[in-house]
Amino acid sequence: MDGVDGAQYGGEVFESIGRSEGHTTTTEMGSGHFPGEGDNKAARFINVEVGNPSTYAYERPEKIGTFIMSPGCYDLQTLEIDQSGEYFFYGGPGKSQTCP
Repeated sequence: MDGVDGAQYGGEVFESIGRSEGHTTTTEMGSGHFPGEGDNKAARFINVEVGNPSTYAYERPEKIGTFIMSPGCYDLQTLEIDQSGEYFFYGGPGKSQTCP
């Protein structure tokens, strides 16, 4: 991709109630389902593109990297599909059996 070194995006779930006692938030991210639950349950981004300031065009990223702070609470799964580009599933329920 000409002229672009990288693009960053992120999400955050925040709940002030109970945080001082160390409780995990019950707030869902995305649809509230983990990425592994698939297309009809998990939230997703499709046809990911970034704006190139040199050409004023949108282009598919060459590579999508991930960083997940609380994988027991929320997660992300990237997938690549033929000509349609790259997409990813994301989300989670918040406080649950895997996220105390």
